Amino acid sequence: KRTIRKGEKLNIIFASMAFDDNSDKAKFMLGLAVKLKKAGHNVTICANLNGKIAHTAKHLGVFLNPIQTPPNFALGDGKWKIKTPQGEFLTQPNVLYKIKNEKFDIVHLFDNEIVEHFSKLYFDSTLINTRFTNNLFLSQEDNPLAKKTIEMENSEEYLNGMNVDEIIREYIEAI
Repeated sequence: KRTIRKGEKLNIIFASMAFDDNSDKAKFMLGLAVKLKKAGHNVTICANLNGKIAHTAKHLGVFLNPIQTPPNFALGDGKWKIKTPQGEFLTQPNVLYKIKNEKFDIVHLFDNEIVEHFSKLYFDSTLINTRFTNNLFLSQEDNPLAKKTIEMENSEEYLNGMNVDEIIREYIEAI
């Protein structure tokens, strides 16, 4: 179990199937990411990135990664090589390869469909699942691969009134 010191920055990934202009979920994720950034934490959104909202997120200092190439990974194409302790190998097309060992404290998931995939990629990180109280986006069942499920309401009013310290407490409790 890891000890988090007061004032320590958390390294957080928000993962979702989509992050686009027409999605209330994307607007909620961006709002929460901005609040966490203002509190001094590093936030990366990993999703299918579409529209102006991705540009806005980048402008606000939120890191972005396409879901096909999550942070620390690169997609093989059969042309570039990877060095391993066993030697240098040509990558296989459409296979993810870990290329960095950057540690993420929290992988906060916003879609059930990706929980298993991200649990394999970030097995040494704490997975948090989201249950929106208005029944949007995730099932009402807790996912056993997630360490904790956080209940939120997907609305602008809820987000505006949210105390980011409460979310950070939930994260630290799970770590």
